[in-house]
Amino acid sequence: MKVNPNNHMKAIAAGWSGMYMTDDSGETWHDLNNSGAWLSVDISKSNSDICFAAGGGPSIMKSVDGGTTWVYCTNGVSGQFIKIAIDPENQSRVIALSHYGSNITVYQTFDGGNTWQPASGIPGNAGAYFIHGIVYTSQSIFVATDNGLYKSTDNGISWSLAYSGSPQSMCTTVLNGSLALCGFSGSGIYYSSDQGSSWPIMLSSPGNIEILDFKINPDNSDEILLVNINNDCYYTNNGGQTWQLQSNGLFCDYIYSLEVDFADKIRYAPTTGNSVFRWVAPTPAYPDSISGITTVCQGQNAVMYSVPEIGNATSYVWTLPGGASGTSTTNSIIVNYTATAVSGDITVFGTNACGNGLSSLLSITVNTVPAGAGTITGNSTVCQGQNAVSYTVPEITNATSYVWSLPSGATGTSTTNSISVNYGTSAVSGDIAVFGKNTCGDGTNSSLAIVVNIKPITPEIFINGNVLHSNAPAGNQWYNFLTLITGATNQTYNITGGGNYYVIVTMNGCSSDKSNSIYFSYGIEESNSIYEVSVHPNPNNGEFKITCEFKNQKEVSIKVFDCLGKSSYFLEPKKYVGKIEKSINLRELPSGIYKLILTIDNEIVTKNVAIQKQ
Repeated sequence: MKVNPNNHMKAIAAGWSGMYMTDDSGETWHDLNNSGAWLSVDISKSNSDICFAAGGGPSIMKSVDGGTTWVYCTNGVSGQFIKIAIDPENQSRVIALSHYGSNITVYQTFDGGNTWQPASGIPGNAGAYFIHGIVYTSQSIFVATDNGLYKSTDNGISWSLAYSGSPQSMCTTVLNGSLALCGFSGSGIYYSSDQGSSWPIMLSSPGNIEILDFKINPDNSDEILLVNINNDCYYTNNGGQTWQLQSNGLFCDYIYSLEVDFADKIRYAPTTGNSVFRWVAPTPAYPDSISGITTVCQGQNAVMYSVPEIGNATSYVWTLPGGASGTSTTNSIIVNYTATAVSGDITVFGTNACGNGLSSLLSITVNTVPAGAGTITGNSTVCQGQNAVSYTVPEITNATSYVWSLPSGATGTSTTNSISVNYGTSAVSGDIAVFGKNTCGDGTNSSLAIVVNIKPITPEIFINGNVLHSNAPAGNQWYNFLTLITGATNQTYNITGGGNYYVIVTMNGCSSDKSNSIYFSYGIEESNSIYEVSVHPNPNNGEFKITCEFKNQKEVSIKVFDCLGKSSYFLEPKKYVGKIEKSINLRELPSGIYKLILTIDNEIVTKNVAIQKQ
């Protein structure tokens, strides 16, 4: 049988009961309706539409449509034909071998089978029925018979014995056009590099068992398939260093030849009984899971992925997400994720000459660095000592955390898009900045310039007559008790009534702590109040009690001033409810009129206290 050299799906098989063709690599065969015994068929390598078949009759047939239809071409021939071969370089030149009884005749045509001429030189008993091969080389033609190898150097006109022995099969190889044959006195494959004059190299067969037929890959002379007399098929892809037995499924009496499609990994074994066994290399197995990290960043490079070796795969095909790059034909790949890479799938499948396997898939999430930070909102002008100032930035895309930086002397921490800042008394002007952060890196920051104004120094006041003086030359605001005195913003203030006076200085929007207080009194006046507060005894020797009553809880503080406004007693604020009675001891004070001031929540109650000592 022969495989179509230009369409490996097609093959023609010749047998005792006719000829058959397959269009699907041997899955199905159909009868070509050529009855009779057909012992040899060949397809032109230069034009696969040209086919010749040889058989009994005498019978030689030709097809010009790839084997679909056939016509006889027996002009000038006789006998039963057992081998036929088309010159691979010239489709019009064909050699056919016939035998009649024990005689062998070599016929050849130079006009595509229209006429045939006999050649001489192969003796009648050269091989009787068993002629094993016809091989064309650039210089010679060879015929392998049971009684030896015959050679013609004049286009088949005459023949001579090139080597004695009983070659079973022969072919040409890619090793500089060398010949190879099997079946000499031994059980190996012999090579000749001098057109058959000598055969110095012998490749032993597995188990040293006689070889019936063999085929060598014309594109890779290390790849050989053979069948021996035990019907065992062996394969090597390393020039015979090791052999693999590949006979599983072959159950027959006799395999008389091999036909191999090395490109598509399909092998045919015609046998006795009009049977053809076919071996097809399997497609790659289903791959296991892909190993490698599934979450990466744009711009991340040299990320390795691998899959366990896939059975029957001779190569691997990888696909990557958009924007990722990397190439490999092995079971591992190095991937670079560009700055524009997007999430997607990594896939891989095995491939060989028979096809592609199924894919394994790994989903990849490609994260980006955070987007640039937006505009920070919040007070851009603050004061030293100002606390709990809030700043916010819009949420940053892809940020899992936020990094804030503050001016020197300002404090605050946050990993969110807002922060509360305290400006210490030594804080200085500078920038508040923020950027987004994630596992892929940092985004670009946004900043807000902050002006930190100095907090004025706490002023001091003193009294001269009924005029109050501040040591701050500007920014003063005078207060009486807790009430701002409207218009009292000069460095001095003329007292118009009794009270507890102090000043606060404000510069550039920043206010100082309040100054010391001075109490001033015009006589022994007392304030009116809703609260009934009594002092008893009054006058007293410096020891007295204060009594009052509250229906609800009140915060009360007590101060005592002399007539110059100097503080003589102070009781920290404390909460009271119901009736209270507080003892006061001012025995260390000299006799005089003192002003008792009770601050009840936000209301001021004043009482005059007279201390008289004996």
